[in-house]
Amino acid sequence: MKVPENDHRFSASDVREVADLSYRQLDDWDEKGVLPSSREGDSGWRKFNLREIFVLLVCAEMRKRFGVPIESLKFIQGCMLKNGADHFRAAVEMTRLLHTPVFILTDFETTFAMDQPFDIADSFIYGLGSQDDEAAFVVLKVNPLVNRVLDLLKDPIRIEENTES
Repeated sequence: MKVPENDHRFSASDVREVADLSYRQLDDWDEKGVLPSSREGDSGWRKFNLREIFVLLVCAEMRKRFGVPIESLKFIQGCMLKNGADHFRAAVEMTRLLHTPVFILTDFETTFAMDQPFDIADSFIYGLGSQDDEAAFVVLKVNPLVNRVLDLLKDPIRIEENTES
């Protein structure tokens, strides 16, 4: 299976459906600088690529599951949309090649990592968070989010992780 390209553009209604966000929420996120999109054409409609939709799904999931304030999500967006970064493609590749769960680990201020469980665990073993007594981290499994993005494709793809020990 080839990793899909980011050249296809999706509408706000596609994002609303896959991320379970209302238009009002999308507008609010846009006003607060957390909405990764560009406006196309004279109509000014928002358009998103796969990478941007993945970022929105990660942010929406962190907000829903952990109550993360919208302003803190700017850090996630900044990390995931840095020039040259494509966490969507990386998550697809890790799952496709290794069939393992993929997690994002963050403190919303200085730490952002996306990796396999044993690498995330190694981060703590080798001292992540030991410098600050008040360190708090969120860990989010992204495999289901990857599949939700892949469901948007004309020919949807599913990438299953190995659930056997």
